[in-house]
Amino acid sequence: MSAIPNIVPISDLRQDAAGIIKRATASGEPVVVTQRGRGSAVLQSAKAYERTQRENEILRILARGDA
Repeated sequence: MSAIPNIVPISDLRQDAAGIIKRATASGEPVVVTQRGRGSAVLQSAKAYERTQRENEILRILARGDA
C-alpha cells in the first residue's frame, strides 16, 4: 500500500466515476472519497475487496482457534 492515500472529493467522483474506478482497479489501492473535506467512503477494486474478505475470514478462523 502506498504511504500517501489516494483522496478524491465526491464532486470529482460524480464527474469522472469511470476514470476513478479505473485508477483504483489499475493501482490496487483504495480511494478515499471525501465530502466537505472529510473522509466519507472508501472505493476499492472488487479484486482487492475479495482479497480483504478472504484475509479477514482467515483471521476470524485463527481467532476462534486461539479462543
